[in-house]
Amino acid sequence: MLLIYLLSLLLGIFVGSLINYAAYKIYGNFKGEFKCPSCKHKLRSNEVVSIISYLTFQNRCSFCNKLLPKKYPIVEALTGLIFTFIAYNVNLNFFESGINEIELFKLIFGWFAASYLIMIISLDTKWYIIPEKLTSAGLVLTILLLSVGTFILNIYTLEELSLRIITAFITFLTFFVVFMFSSKRAISFSDVKFVTFIALLFSFPNIISVFIFTFLSGTIAGLILVLLKKKTIKSKIPFSPFLIIGTVIALVYGSNVAEWYLSFCK
Repeated sequence: MLLIYLLSLLLGIFVGSLINYAAYKIYGNFKGEFKCPSCKHKLRSNEVVSIISYLTFQNRCSFCNKLLPKKYPIVEALTGLIFTFIAYNVNLNFFESGINEIELFKLIFGWFAASYLIMIISLDTKWYIIPEKLTSAGLVLTILLLSVGTFILNIYTLEELSLRIITAFITFLTFFVVFMFSSKRAISFSDVKFVTFIALLFSFPNIISVFIFTFLSGTIAGLILVLLKKKTIKSKIPFSPFLIIGTVIALVYGSNVAEWYLSFCK
């Protein structure tokens, strides 16, 4: 089991490095190469993985000796830890019991969802934007994976798949109305598609918990930032971090909150 966790950690760190690379290739100044933000010198292979760079060069560029962004190793470490947690949660042990198709599917689905969420938050917190192609790809791949889990592996029933799609469609329409009536200022169309992706993952009624925790965390954070004079009422704040916070909290408390809310509405 320890070997599986170690492999998951290493794979997560590598994927985190790819997320850093992809994020800065999409909206940064890098054109196909990983470069130092200060001197634009091409980073060596052992500098691209920031955790290795931190251990060997104290996270400094070997050419200009200036510090590389702390965000790089944080993304890698976070991705590695989440990959390990997902492997632990799935309880995969193919070295002893062989490969179980259902467990392997859950592992791959979990790793995909985690990587996608980290990629989104990495882009949104830096540039306040989520690429349209990225949200579209996330929706298509999620529907494809859910279809494989339903029609090939029989993990989900047809009713469960239908409920996920209906929940996602209603969520899309709701947030699209907000998008249009706010003159496209409150949220972007990419945010609308991102929320739809979350709805596909959680379905009804757990998606209610995601929204409750999302708006609570966003409101609290916004008030704190205004009180500390870091932001104003009119300041732009990325939506995805709070949606992901709501998602993470809902993973733990989602069912209980959803049941409470539905009973309260009766």
